[in-house]
Amino acid sequence: DNNSWWDYIAACVYSEYVPVRNYYFQSGLSQQGTGVYVSGRHISDMYSAWILLTATGSQPYANIDKTVRNFLGYEITPGKIFSDGDGTGSIQNNYEFKALSYMTAYLFADEAMLAQAKSMTPTKAFQSDTIELTSAMYIALCGMSDIEPGEDKYKDMPLIQYNGSPVGQYVMHEAFNVKDSATILMRIKERTTANHEHADAGTFMIYYKGMLTADGGVYKGYSSDHTRYYHQATVSHNGLLIYNPDVPETTAPYLSATTIANMKKWYSGGQIWPTEASTLAELKTEKYLTGKVVGHRHAYLNGDSTKPLYAYINGNITAAYHEDTVDHVGRRMLTVYTQNEDVPMVFFVYDNITADNASFKKTFLLHICSSDAPTINQTNKTVITENGDGRLVLTCLTDGVTIEGIGGKGNNYSTNGMQNTVATDTGAWGRVEISQNNAKSHKFLNSIYVTDKGNTTYYESKPITNVSTNKLSAGDVEGCVFNKSIAAVFAKKNIKTSSDFMNTPISFTTAGGTDMSYYVDGLAGGTWQITVKNNAGTTILTKTESAANGLLTFNAPAGNVTITKTA
Repeated sequence: DNNSWWDYIAACVYSEYVPVRNYYFQSGLSQQGTGVYVSGRHISDMYSAWILLTATGSQPYANIDKTVRNFLGYEITPGKIFSDGDGTGSIQNNYEFKALSYMTAYLFADEAMLAQAKSMTPTKAFQSDTIELTSAMYIALCGMSDIEPGEDKYKDMPLIQYNGSPVGQYVMHEAFNVKDSATILMRIKERTTANHEHADAGTFMIYYKGMLTADGGVYKGYSSDHTRYYHQATVSHNGLLIYNPDVPETTAPYLSATTIANMKKWYSGGQIWPTEASTLAELKTEKYLTGKVVGHRHAYLNGDSTKPLYAYINGNITAAYHEDTVDHVGRRMLTVYTQNEDVPMVFFVYDNITADNASFKKTFLLHICSSDAPTINQTNKTVITENGDGRLVLTCLTDGVTIEGIGGKGNNYSTNGMQNTVATDTGAWGRVEISQNNAKSHKFLNSIYVTDKGNTTYYESKPITNVSTNKLSAGDVEGCVFNKSIAAVFAKKNIKTSSDFMNTPISFTTAGGTDMSYYVDGLAGGTWQITVKNNAGTTILTKTESAANGLLTFNAPAGNVTITKTA
């Protein structure tokens, strides 16, 4: 009859443990990714949920029934998912989620998750079918529910998955359970919990018939130079580097002289690296702020949400970099499924950087997952890489840049001209750097599409041009038209918050077809009138559409386009 033990333990759990999880679980994910610690750490959250549910009859964790579902939503091909956080390589076996899937299924009567668990193939001979669950635990768990595996293991798993604050990212699929599906992860990342999370605010990964571009490096010992200064650092991700040669030691004043010396040795212009927060209140401070989703929007082609059309995310990631290095770093990403089987997906990424010094080198990173060197054409500003049966083609539409490949055996994990060695090597070739270092403010516009390996047809991205006669809009936007059919247009101004979205008219000229899809970024919510004229000045079309969350979408012919807000 003495409940003092429960009162003491429960008080700690409900006042300290539960609020931290609920803060992060609002994103629909657990902290620190899919890597080597997910089965050891998130499963502890599940055990806690199981115990408290049994003891009290109620579940204290919001969204914990969705976390495993959302991680399995990282699927890129059957049995494989994007690797996120500390791990080995860019692809992870979903089998690491088998026990978590069983627990999700029985705790929350989720037939689809039971089907997922039953479908997962062991990675080693004689590996237990209930990995990390003892026989007694498994039997007790089965007693929670009498469910049977569902017919559709993907039931209620969206093809366009948005994970909100404190993460802020999209995972977008052409289809589930398809080996050759085009899949992308676009991350802004609003806060970091440090530890086994990476310095990867504003990054992306792309899969199509093979992993084409993703995170690099290997987790090999928490304190190893390779793990700390390559695998966990921004340089091993598809992000941005802004190199300040005088980066202050105040980035980590609490560290030893040896550690600071190593940080300087391997420093490449990446994002700030804090230690773990000890309380939720500390986690919510500016120290752990890495960015803010300013706007996001997505849509399907059909009413039953089985054909994804686009996903857009606009993020301010200034907070991820040292305050003495940048005034503003913005990254906006747009993925469009083209409905063209020859080139099924195109991805546009627009970066707007204002550094504290014009000489600070600004670099766009593209990691090569293949063991083969990419093809780089400096004249056309293109990068081509193939892996598996897929091919990725990047076209840089920005002037004044240099394109450099850094990779090959013994150089694939290079930083500052030195190989950051590791005993286990994934075999990925290395990375491509697109850089500029002679302007305080700089913008990168890159168009990336996927197609089949060996398809040498080049699907062109042509820049839009400004209508010089409209003085209100001259220079306000820039963008490109992909394959004469998809126009991606971006506001050139720094967008730090949604209050920076434009209300003024804009104009630009596109070259393309008679039925194009337009995606115009940086516009305030409300009703906009779109007028398209041909070169002779004749009006081809006038229509109105609504902008939301920073994006206006519409279909129209190519021509001289003017967009004016009416309400």
